[in-house]
Amino acid sequence: MMEPMLDRFEKLVGEIPVSAPTVPYIATLTGLWADGPVTDPGYWSAQIRSTVRFADGLRTLLGPDGPVTADPVLLEVGPGRALISAAMSNNAAPGSRLLASLPAADDGTPDTALISTSLGRLWEHGVEVDWPGFHKTERRRRVSLPTYPFERQSYWIGRPNAPGGADTTGPRHCTDWFSRPVWNASPTSEAEAREMTGEPVLVLDEETGVGERIAEALRAAGAVPVTVRRGDRFERMSNVEYQLNPTDEAGIGELIADVCGMLGAVLICRILFGT
Repeated sequence: MMEPMLDRFEKLVGEIPVSAPTVPYIATLTGLWADGPVTDPGYWSAQIRSTVRFADGLRTLLGPDGPVTADPVLLEVGPGRALISAAMSNNAAPGSRLLASLPAADDGTPDTALISTSLGRLWEHGVEVDWPGFHKTERRRRVSLPTYPFERQSYWIGRPNAPGGADTTGPRHCTDWFSRPVWNASPTSEAEAREMTGEPVLVLDEETGVGERIAEALRAAGAVPVTVRRGDRFERMSNVEYQLNPTDEAGIGELIADVCGMLGAVLICRILFGT
């Protein structure tokens, strides 16, 4: 199919100024190092119709006279893995040292992901990477440091006082920095207990047993506990028992509206489902 255009192609190449190569590479027409003949237009027309000497080129590259002495790393430049497959069939290098630079057309791997992965593999195998060149198009952004200063103060417990004055960098106590919420228990007076007799009291039961013990204590004091337990939706199970989804704002409103008249002025909230 290429035969009819060879003469025109060779003439066109002859009109382009060329010079001898300065970067060593292997000519696919000969499988040898490219030299003077590659400046001849006839070389390029012959390359179109002649056999690609890929295996010979590998032997030239990896042979005793080539630049690679041991552990070669071969990078296929271009999309796909066709040359990698050919190199594997010629036992050119272990599979871990045959790297692709771009995915094939039917490969869903993003270009940048494969490029970055192969670049990292090249670095792992000892290839020198031009990192400034790799990052030159990136826009660097300032990263804020932690919001506290590193003042190099020591807080060892029992540190002796500094000579000539008080030790200002002595031990600190955790209570100076941290706090935690606690319940302050206060006993119910007899007068308060008498006031609760017969009164309904709302108990939000988290179903770990604590709510039930509170309800039992209220019954012993003569009060009427009204329990609310976690459920999928708001529902009145009986006159003294409800279920409620604690994330359902509408259901919480229904609960409040339903029990306000029952409870009157007495409303004791204990445990809200652990939230």
